[in-house]
Amino acid sequence: MAKKNLGVKIFGWLFIILNLAIISYVIFQGWKYRSIFKEMGVSGFWNFAYFFIIILTIILTIVGPIIYVIAGVGILKLRPWSRYLAIAFGILCILSLPNIGFIFGWQSYYLLDILVSFCFSALILWYFFRAKTKEQFIVERDRFRWRSWCGAAVITLLVLTAIPFLTVLGIKALLYAKYKQPFFSEPLKSIQLSAVSKSDFGTGFKERKINGLFFIIPEEFVFLRGGKDTAYYYLYGPRDDANFSGAIVIDSESPIALMRHSYGGYKKLSAYQFEKMYYSDKFAIIPLILSHLASAGKDSQVEMFNTATSKGIIKLSHREGSWICDGSLYDVNGNNVCALLFIMKDKYFSRDDIFKMIASIKTVKQSSPQEYYKKGLECFNKDNFKDADFEFANAYCLSPKNPEYSYMLAKTFYMLYKSSGDKRLLKRTEEVLKGETLALRPDYKEAKELLNLVQQEKK
Repeated sequence: MAKKNLGVKIFGWLFIILNLAIISYVIFQGWKYRSIFKEMGVSGFWNFAYFFIIILTIILTIVGPIIYVIAGVGILKLRPWSRYLAIAFGILCILSLPNIGFIFGWQSYYLLDILVSFCFSALILWYFFRAKTKEQFIVERDRFRWRSWCGAAVITLLVLTAIPFLTVLGIKALLYAKYKQPFFSEPLKSIQLSAVSKSDFGTGFKERKINGLFFIIPEEFVFLRGGKDTAYYYLYGPRDDANFSGAIVIDSESPIALMRHSYGGYKKLSAYQFEKMYYSDKFAIIPLILSHLASAGKDSQVEMFNTATSKGIIKLSHREGSWICDGSLYDVNGNNVCALLFIMKDKYFSRDDIFKMIASIKTVKQSSPQEYYKKGLECFNKDNFKDADFEFANAYCLSPKNPEYSYMLAKTFYMLYKSSGDKRLLKRTEEVLKGETLALRPDYKEAKELLNLVQQEKK
């Protein structure tokens, strides 16, 4: 047997190190995607089905690198079978280049990555086909005892190379069986939303501003929860035991947009291009799963929209007497503005009302918290508690550590409760006083007195 040269040592260690890194990366990515499924609130059969597919894919994806790690050890020991596995690695690496598209999406390719992978595979094939290299792996009796095992390993690796494509077919079959979704889906529809003003709405709507966003929403809706750190803003309509008109939730970024930071190939895309890819790419595992999870439901439809100052993607469905519109808003350059969720009772609001509310949204320059607070006091002193609610909310969101702002927001909640009887407002009054105002200033006399009133009301 020939003496092992430096090239064999280098390739042996490369096989071991690179494939151990792949194993770690696959496990990490699998766990990351699983946590995002949880954040999206997926449960039941589809949670099990997708989790099973992801786990199966991870297991099968790990098998290949494990075989190659063993091949790396074999190369260092000059085992004949390891040379055949190295050659198989070079061939299958070239054949598996489309798998990036089948897994992450066809717009996630980096040309440089493809060139590097192709050149590395070609180098492996050239090196291990060389006569000088082959001589180092020839056993004394010129017999390869493990030929059948090596053949089985190569066949296994060939099957694993096809796993992403087969997984795509499996997901498509599941979607057809459950939702009759066609194999070749239609492209996303695009709608143009005209610019709107308050005159385009019926009575009962009002212009509001919250955390740098301007929009026109039902006048009866109040700010209930949010903050600068959480970036969640909940706006709720009136509610009693028999009536609930709707809710609007504003978030900084959608769960799908969070995925943009999980893979290097996504970083070249703008936030808008990224989400558009996830709803239009129907032949990639992760886009297929996430786009379905985000838009699952009876009569659910995904549409792109454009306005004069923004664009976005919305997922609209109608369930149990409510319009549910989950969407993302971007500026004209495709940069993220916010994520939106509308849950509106069809008894009070139509599909067109929701589209007009979305069309009214635009970013505006924020005032100082002191100016918002001053306006809030003016509205409060005029018993205009709904307007005061938004002014104090803006002051609080910009400066949550100021006990005066949180106290007046809580006091406004209490006054809104007194006029509406909505116990959620009473609960929020107590939460803000305990968790914000008195936590910052325990000796705040007025806050303590208001908290006592709230606790008496609850009895």
